[in-house]
Amino acid sequence: MKIGIFGGRFDPIHIGHLIVAQDVLETLRLDKVLFLVSYHPPHKEAVASFEDRYEMVLRAIQDFPYFTASDLERRLNLEKSYTANVLPHLQSLGELYFFMGVDQYRTFPEWYNPEKILSLARIVVFERPGVSREPNPYDSQVLFVHVRQIQISASEIRQRIREGRPYRLFVPAGVADYIEQQGLYKT
Repeated sequence: MKIGIFGGRFDPIHIGHLIVAQDVLETLRLDKVLFLVSYHPPHKEAVASFEDRYEMVLRAIQDFPYFTASDLERRLNLEKSYTANVLPHLQSLGELYFFMGVDQYRTFPEWYNPEKILSLARIVVFERPGVSREPNPYDSQVLFVHVRQIQISASEIRQRIREGRPYRLFVPAGVADYIEQQGLYKT
C-alpha cells in the first residue's frame, strides 16, 4: 500500500492543505494520505492545543475516505517530534511518501538525521507560492511534484480571526464551526 504522510501543526488545517494532499494523492497514485498532527513541533510551537488541532483535522477530512488522521505523535510523547524518530512507527503501513513544501526542503539538510528519513520514506517536495527551489544535496533522492498554488496560510487565517475579518472560505465548514465554538485564535 502506498501511503502519503502529511505532517504538520495544522494550526488550523485549511483548504490549501486538502488540495495539496489531493493533488499529490492523484499524481503519485497513492492509496491514502495520513495527516500526522505534530505533538511537540521541534522548531515552532503551535498556537492551538494538540487536541484542538487534531479535532480540526478530523473534521476537515471526514468526507474523504482516502484521508486519515493520526495522533501517533501524542501517543509517542517524544520530547521533540523529529520526523526521523516518528517514521519508524509508521513503517508497517506500507510504502511511505513523506510530504514537504519547498520551503521545508530548503532546510532539509539541517533536519535531525535526514539520511534516516530518506531510508524510511520517499520525500515528496511540492512548490509553495513565493518560494523558489534552490539546489540541495538531496535533489536526486526526492520526488518533485507539481501541485496547485494556493496562497493560503494558517498564520493569515489566525490573523484574520484575531482582527475579526472573514476567514470561513479558507477552511472547511466543520473547521470554521469548531474554531467558533472553541473561540480559537481570538487573542
